[in-house]
Amino acid sequence: MTADLVNFFAKVDCVENDYFLKLQKDLLEYQPTALSYFQAGASYAKNKRPEQAITFFEKGLEMTENDSMTHDANYRLALLYHEQGLYKKTFQIAQTIRGKHKARALLLCAQIIAQLSDQCGSTTFERKANYWLANDYVRSAYELDQSITPELYEDRAPSMEEIFQNNHQKGDKINLNCWGASTIMR
Repeated sequence: MTADLVNFFAKVDCVENDYFLKLQKDLLEYQPTALSYFQAGASYAKNKRPEQAITFFEKGLEMTENDSMTHDANYRLALLYHEQGLYKKTFQIAQTIRGKHKARALLLCAQIIAQLSDQCGSTTFERKANYWLANDYVRSAYELDQSITPELYEDRAPSMEEIFQNNHQKGDKINLNCWGASTIMR
């Protein structure tokens, strides 16, 4: 009965009330499943309770072996971590996402690289080089979803003049240690 009520409330998108959350807690107590944890996580996220949402998504991930559910839950977790300012954790999870959320997860990785560009590199040139890497992620996302602008961060990357002034040339590789990645100067 409780499971039927929870599913009904979820289906009609009536998850923003305390009665629904109580029903969900009851269901989790008596019938804990990955799906019920994911539903609870989604409800708490919608109710602006990110800490509880994260806990429920993480618990559901411990229980599931379904790849589609895993990638969906990881995408939601990545968004919650991002909202909480946990950028490195967001980046790590977003890199693992496949399926229908992959393009948006790659775009999230690009956004994080751009947001933290001033913290990665010991020179202005190295810090600006992060935008090349961010744009690598954007291009990968664009391959999956053409509604994404493919050159989102390119204008923030070093210019040809800056490449030359730093004793490099177009096509050289640069390592960005904080991301464990390298990219090509362009």
